[in-house]
Amino acid sequence: MPFVSRSFPVEEGSSSGKLAQGLRLLIITDPRCVNEPLHPNRFDSWGTVYGYFIIRSLQQHGAYVEIESIDEAVIDTFPRIGNDAPFDHAIFIVNRVSDLYPPELFVNVRKKLRPGGKLFSLDDHDKNIVHEDMRFCATITSPNSDVDKKKQVFWGADSDIFYSDKDEDTLRILLDTWHFEERKWDRTREILQSAIDNVELFDLEKIGKKNIEIIAWGSTGPEIFSCDDDIERLVRIPARIRFDDMVDLLSSTDIFMVTHSESMGLTILEAAVSGCLVAIPTPLEGDREIGHFIKRDLASTIPHFEYSMNEGKVDPPWNEMLEHIDSKAIRKDSIDLDWSSVARRMIGEFGRGSGPSAGSADERIEYSFDDRSRMVATKNLISESNPSPESISNFIMNWYNNPNFDSDTKATFFNMLEKSLDSKLDPDSWFRNRCLQQYSIISGLPVEVIVTIERLGGDLDKPDRRLNLISKILSDFDTKGAVLDVGEGDRRKILLENLEILSENDFLHFMLDPEGDANRSLGRILEEIYLQDFEILEAIITRIPHQMDPWKIMIRGHWNLGNHQLAISIANEALKHHPEDSWIQEIANRGV
Repeated sequence: MPFVSRSFPVEEGSSSGKLAQGLRLLIITDPRCVNEPLHPNRFDSWGTVYGYFIIRSLQQHGAYVEIESIDEAVIDTFPRIGNDAPFDHAIFIVNRVSDLYPPELFVNVRKKLRPGGKLFSLDDHDKNIVHEDMRFCATITSPNSDVDKKKQVFWGADSDIFYSDKDEDTLRILLDTWHFEERKWDRTREILQSAIDNVELFDLEKIGKKNIEIIAWGSTGPEIFSCDDDIERLVRIPARIRFDDMVDLLSSTDIFMVTHSESMGLTILEAAVSGCLVAIPTPLEGDREIGHFIKRDLASTIPHFEYSMNEGKVDPPWNEMLEHIDSKAIRKDSIDLDWSSVARRMIGEFGRGSGPSAGSADERIEYSFDDRSRMVATKNLISESNPSPESISNFIMNWYNNPNFDSDTKATFFNMLEKSLDSKLDPDSWFRNRCLQQYSIISGLPVEVIVTIERLGGDLDKPDRRLNLISKILSDFDTKGAVLDVGEGDRRKILLENLEILSENDFLHFMLDPEGDANRSLGRILEEIYLQDFEILEAIITRIPHQMDPWKIMIRGHWNLGNHQLAISIANEALKHHPEDSWIQEIANRGV
């Protein structure tokens, strides 16, 4: 059977650049794309893979996007999107959206569009196009129906993620998973049996290999199968493995064996971009008892090896396959079929956008730590080919206190942060400084003041939810931890320079008496510690005049020292701010 060169898709006049500049697009996604950190290490479905790469590619083509969960759109709540301007179009990145969701969904989303805006969907295939205006699909199954309501965009793989790293000595054959019980749709067990039966017959010398590994799927994931007894370890629908583990597995594989029917089979493109020879069993012409495992139009997008199968024993021609192993050539012939090309085919159907007011890809994050703030941090991060440390830290900060941001995910993003920084910088310290800066921006407190409060043992938790969440992060990254001595002169200087903002943030009591009872009133602290500290008292009544107790303590302090005229003068000034207080009135009206 033949080695089949790639024949589709044929690009017609494709161009690079900001093809989507000026477009405002609303992306309706699988809830996991917005309720959990969206990153390849979290991929667990078609929706998360497509959500990540399509959103990323549309932004890189210049579109302004906002993202909302399909569950929110169904009930007409859109907590993540802004209300300042309508969108040009909406795209449902949800498989079978017309089959699975009610008409109300499409009515709700259409209300978010400008007049003439369209509803698009992204799907495996072109079946049941009902509520959307146009379907973008990977494969065409009904070429003569809804011709004007669909466009084939094929699929994509990221060559910056998928790579080729083959072992010089070992031939690795990777089987796809056992998925179906019916032989019409799944021949995994038989193909594995054939590989084991023929292992001694492989002519490894002609490809310069010394060893062979046959990898299939057991209860723990991919495992090496060497003999007949091992076949009992094969499991149906095995547990998923991490996306990056799958990337590494494909990178080291020489031959990827398609073993069951796929609705789309994106893995074969990822395998080809990883330099694997993809082997696809095909039924004989007219044989209706055996199904096509990979749709013909999708198989044509990559160079691959085909061999026949029928109702009888499936018998892959293993040694013939070896002649066509050429990882560099296969990767080179597949690498242009990326997500940018998928987005480019989509953009051709959008028309012109609403203009320069569409929005900015590096939209400012308000650090409200709500659904919208996390969405903006997500789309900003994934829009960058080489994420900046600022975008990574913004993402971490927004997701840090979310229950879906587990320790494994934290480790992934801090590893990203470390790689994005100068090698001399410590990522934890750099991130902590970013958090301090955001606490400073929200509260108005200088970073120096915040650090001093920390070092004195102050509690940065505040009723303001934003400050409370940042304070929790800061406490996790406080490497010193213990309360440190702060010089009296330094504390006093910071106190005098920041009286107003300390008062506004309810830190004045603490800075006046760091070791005292936090529940004591300002008046009691001043009377016990600062009764004759007229520099502090003068600063407080001058810059925080609405506080009554400091006035009274200042007046009483001067009166007790015999400075009666000065006390009366201060009382008259106090009346301007507290005219109803009888005690201040009485002092102000005294004669000397």
